[in-house]
Amino acid sequence: MRALVTGATGFIGQNLMKHLRQQGWELETIGRGDTSVDMDSKMARFNPDVVFHLATLFIAEHRIENIPDLIQSNITFGTQVVESMVRHKVSNLVNTGTLWQYYEGQRDVPSNLYAATKSAFECILKFYCSANGLRVLNLMLSDSFGPRDSRPKLLPKLLSIAGTNDKIELSPGEQIVEWTYVSDIVRAFEVAARRLTEKKDSAPFVSYTATSGQAISLKETVNLCERVLGKKINVDFGAKSYRRREIMTPAKLDSPLPGWTAKVSFEKGIEACCHG
Repeated sequence: MRALVTGATGFIGQNLMKHLRQQGWELETIGRGDTSVDMDSKMARFNPDVVFHLATLFIAEHRIENIPDLIQSNITFGTQVVESMVRHKVSNLVNTGTLWQYYEGQRDVPSNLYAATKSAFECILKFYCSANGLRVLNLMLSDSFGPRDSRPKLLPKLLSIAGTNDKIELSPGEQIVEWTYVSDIVRAFEVAARRLTEKKDSAPFVSYTATSGQAISLKETVNLCERVLGKKINVDFGAKSYRRREIMTPAKLDSPLPGWTAKVSFEKGIEACCHG
């Protein structure tokens, strides 16, 4: 199998590339620095069986100066990739979404501008499905984690201050999350790709969730980390207010990805992070 990957330098992208290579896939990448000519050249020369679109720009609370980058990264770049796919008759795309897109469980109400750009791109994909024969599997993820995660996210911060005198200030911590280990996530992408290429879904655009199913609060997250590590984590819950339009429980509006289940529990994943 041949796959073209966007977002290959990100945390999930790097792990996906490593996993697919181990499975014998041939790989090519497209980055934001590639021009339309570059995309066309790679698409024509490599002729992938599937494109994995992971590239994204996440900003929880945007400022006016962030708007051009959000639009470019989450809408324009992806549309250019799809346009190149259509020109070169590459028909299978695994797109990456997030359960945090939906405000109060409403599919048509994005939680923030980032979520709005993700939803807008899904609408663009549906146009290409209808007009150009594109086939899309939209993979909806929750929170990912794993070893060597350099993203400025909560879990790596918690692990980095465990057993130290450093303190982190958080909201009251009642938000529910489903931490999903990165090896499970990259397996989900492979299952999704094979499902697409084998045409197991009749609809040209389908959306599935791929999460651990282990729902815990942020407070429980800290408690479990302390238990696994045997170290105290200094967290001041309630020092910060909840964000405007905070999502307390991510909405699962789509069915689980058929043929896939998570294998790594949160506790085992934390152990792996400490030894990875």
